[in-house]
Amino acid sequence: MSANTSQLERLTFFSDAVFAIAITLLIIEVHVPHVSGVDDALYWQALAELRSSLFGFALSFLVIGMLWMAHHRVFGMLNDYSPKLMWPNLLLLMTRDGQLGPNWDDEIVTGCCVVREGEVLVT
Repeated sequence: MSANTSQLERLTFFSDAVFAIAITLLIIEVHVPHVSGVDDALYWQALAELRSSLFGFALSFLVIGMLWMAHHRVFGMLNDYSPKLMWPNLLLLMTRDGQLGPNWDDEIVTGCCVVREGEVLVT
């Protein structure tokens, strides 16, 4: 294995780790409901109150997953490593992953993010 191949693998592994961490951090905003009784109806009601958080998690998970697939496809086409890949890749990871995981309790923020992330999914 050449030094360039090793460097390309390291960059790919780092990028994969950033995507994996971003996906993992999404679940932090989904809190376990606290139910005061053992009634099934109370559990279902508590879960229903989490629907915006669960929707935000699912949508963000899909967007990050699709971004990772596109990144994977691009890096699969590379034959050789170039140091010129470092900064664009780092900026891509910083801007795309940093935009996800908003406060899904705010309806206006939710609507804007759904539109933006829907555009990302389509493109």
